[in-house]
Amino acid sequence: MNAVLSDAHALIMRCAEVETPAGIGRALYDVLRGYGAKSMVLADRVGDTVRHFALEGPDGWYDYYFRHDLRRGNPVFRNLRRRSTGFVWSEIDDRCAGDQRWFDALDEFEMPDGMSVPSHGPGGQMGWISFTAERIEMSALERQAISLAGLALHDRLRVLAGGIEAPVSLSERERDCLGFVAQGKSDWEISVILSISQSTVHTHVENAKRKLGARTRAQAVARFICQGLA
Repeated sequence: MNAVLSDAHALIMRCAEVETPAGIGRALYDVLRGYGAKSMVLADRVGDTVRHFALEGPDGWYDYYFRHDLRRGNPVFRNLRRRSTGFVWSEIDDRCAGDQRWFDALDEFEMPDGMSVPSHGPGGQMGWISFTAERIEMSALERQAISLAGLALHDRLRVLAGGIEAPVSLSERERDCLGFVAQGKSDWEISVILSISQSTVHTHVENAKRKLGARTRAQAVARFICQGLA
């Protein structure tokens, strides 16, 4: 198992035995505090209904957040809708004047940066994990592992809600290709490593996505780990 898969697997396994959404939230927050997290949200939205499975943070933060309706003009939500993988807030590249109220509030509570992981499901369902920190100091591998773990944990929440999916079987080549996708390799790079054509790599990855019921490559890798296929 490569380093990204190994790290993501370790994060997921710390939450895998928990049987309630709130328990998953607590277990995940324990993990993220090791990365300097000062607050965390684990939530999803179906239609206009938002469900908060976990809200962790300093005294007064969520009272302030909801009282001042900081969801409006929040650049994180804008980016959650249009992104498929985890992102760090200080790297948001579409800031506008209306966003400043959000960043001023974060500064006031001494947690000016953060990271979010979106999880897009069927019928417009969207889940997300967001956590704040004084500074995000993680390697690219750690960011990727947290992103994969976030996707997998939202799948776990869907399982607890009754949406259980049957295990799948991937071919050896499909497993190989997803393993390299987890490392951030392009189809061309994987084709060179495996001595197969780029189009064949693409076919293997798309077949794996279809079998795993995943919309994105990152989601496919997360389910790949969760189902013990890595």
